[in-house]
Amino acid sequence: MTTSVGQKVIRVLFWMLMVYIAISTSLVWAIQLGLIPRHIRTVEGTPKTDQSVTSVTHLGEASFAEQFAREYFVWKKNREEERDKRLAEFLPQNMIDRVKMDVKDATFEKAEVFMTSVWNVKTRTDGSDIKDVTVFVEQWLYSESGKDDKRVLRYLVVPVKKAGESYLVADQPYEIPRPQAAQLTEKKKDEKSEGQLVDEATSKKVETFLNDFWKSYTQDRKEQIAYMMKDQKPVQGYKGIFKFVQLSNLKIYKEQGIEYKADCDVLLEDVQSAIKVTYHYQFTLIQEKDRFYVSKMKQGEK
Repeated sequence: MTTSVGQKVIRVLFWMLMVYIAISTSLVWAIQLGLIPRHIRTVEGTPKTDQSVTSVTHLGEASFAEQFAREYFVWKKNREEERDKRLAEFLPQNMIDRVKMDVKDATFEKAEVFMTSVWNVKTRTDGSDIKDVTVFVEQWLYSESGKDDKRVLRYLVVPVKKAGESYLVADQPYEIPRPQAAQLTEKKKDEKSEGQLVDEATSKKVETFLNDFWKSYTQDRKEQIAYMMKDQKPVQGYKGIFKFVQLSNLKIYKEQGIEYKADCDVLLEDVQSAIKVTYHYQFTLIQEKDRFYVSKMKQGEK
């Protein structure tokens, strides 16, 4: 009797297990075949920024500036026209003469670029839609004998603006010293001068001061340059990068009170290769008794 009851219990448990297996299998297949919709629990969190959009915001300008910087620093002695022709593709017609280099007295036979990378991109705040793209360039200078080849690291600021489906260099490119960790505060755009041209005597005084300033800016430490600045703050100059050659096209305007505005072209000689470049600068000067001080200086014509 006991054996019969035990067998019945075993048979009931067996069939219950079989039914469970059958139901479970049927549910799995029904879900896989889409007969039963899945309910996936999602966890809400902080919305994520579309990184793909952010990362390519300046991709076009950066790529264009890198290509330009590579062509800018590649040259061969007595074959300047080849460089000019390559750069013309990046420039509006009125900018071609502004980027030429005088390499006839260069101490090296040619220069090549091995690497470029974008250092930073800054959008001008004057409504011009120009982005100043700073490009790091690894340049190699090759001597005739091959014994004096030299590696030079440069930083070139390329002002870039959208032009149809591509870009153009919108203002004169210029070299800067290696950026320092302590960044200077961004200066506001200088207002276009509406002052009167100064007399000849004042013009000569300002010209003498600017010649002295550029000699200091290309030869002295930043602490020494500070003595010529109105705020007396150290300024990183072109020491080890350029030698000062001469000023040209100097125009000086008298503003209100003791303030003057000066526009000029500055001819500089690269200390590594002896090539010469011309940059345009705008100065705001303050006169105190018989001395002048630099209140603001800005590269470019815009």
